[in-house]
Amino acid sequence: MPGTRDHTDPGQRLESLLATFGAATRVLALASDPGELAAAVTGLLVADGAFSLAWISADPNDEGWIEPMAAAGDTDGYLAGNYVPGQESPDGADPVEQAIRSGIPFVCPDIAHDLRMEPWSARCLAHGHRAFAAFPLHSAQLPTAVLNVFAPVAGVLGALETGALADLARAVGVAFDRADLRPALERNERLEAVSRVAATAGHDFGNVLMAISLFQGFIEEGLDPSDPLQKDTAAISEAVERGRDINTHLLAVGREAPDGPPEPVDALELLQQIEGVLRAIASPASLRVDADLDDVGGPPLVHIRRRDLEHALLNLVMHAADPMTSRAGHVTVTVGVETVLSQPHLGLAGGRYLTLTVACSGTARPRADADQGLGRALSSVARTAQRVGGTMRTSGTPGAGDASATVTLLLPLALAG
Repeated sequence: MPGTRDHTDPGQRLESLLATFGAATRVLALASDPGELAAAVTGLLVADGAFSLAWISADPNDEGWIEPMAAAGDTDGYLAGNYVPGQESPDGADPVEQAIRSGIPFVCPDIAHDLRMEPWSARCLAHGHRAFAAFPLHSAQLPTAVLNVFAPVAGVLGALETGALADLARAVGVAFDRADLRPALERNERLEAVSRVAATAGHDFGNVLMAISLFQGFIEEGLDPSDPLQKDTAAISEAVERGRDINTHLLAVGREAPDGPPEPVDALELLQQIEGVLRAIASPASLRVDADLDDVGGPPLVHIRRRDLEHALLNLVMHAADPMTSRAGHVTVTVGVETVLSQPHLGLAGGRYLTLTVACSGTARPRADADQGLGRALSSVARTAQRVGGTMRTSGTPGAGDASATVTLLLPLALAG
């Protein structure tokens, strides 16, 4: 909810930044349309109250006029008025134009006392905006694109905040280029993009967390144990730990794996590592992970390339959740074991198999393109299972409006050691 945190408090401000960064990363990985992406990112930036207004502006037709592509928080029509940052100033000192020309962020922590913002300061302050920054996206497809933010509190755009926002702007630029070049990409064909963006964002996010943790340590060392600021440093430390948990999920999906032979993979452990990303992909439907492994006698190992199993699970959850129309929808991933008799016609040897079942339930809408997109997805997942001596079976059609569909992967169970 907007305004639920006190953004004059450094700990709460940092917690808000970490939450926004994690949510934005999921948006970047999945969005395929530049306009949809711009709207989602700006919405996230104002959702928690850290920023009073956010917009992405550009000159899409190279006409010499910068205009908003998407905006959030403009409840009083500020962007509809004349003479705002991003529209030419008489002396050519427009901060947005400066960011575009220089490729360097323009940051103004205190509009009221910054002469660079004088042409706009009266109007900004009248609308409750106290700090401003513009971050170039460095997009090859849209070189004039800039992420702009207003904050309702002066002094909140410090080095950590602006560094994180600059990283976010660059990631949006990369996503813009990917979306612009491949506008009709099906969901299953975006899985490699999900991994690439997750890996890049995870490493960048990790660097930001490291810097925050170091500064927090320096501050804490200089404080007396009874200092009231100890509470703030403890809040920063807790926020960093939550950020590291988010980053673990990102790096699990973005982990680079060699195209080598299959290796023993603990399927339940992998599923738990990428559960956060699966949950985001399933939204607005809910996701539940169940396990029935009482008689396995050890970790549920399968011989498979880890990346192949990750992609199979991402693919199945993505298509199961795609037709869900509300939070009333549910996607369940169940890990189990099944004894199978020899079935030569399916290429199955007799023995024990690990089962990974993805099921959906709830109100669903049919998709006109389901046959083509889903067919490719299921074929890819089936080939993954067949390469390691397993198979796939289906009941109903996930992703095509069938609200009780299931897909089960059967993979030969390997014993530990």
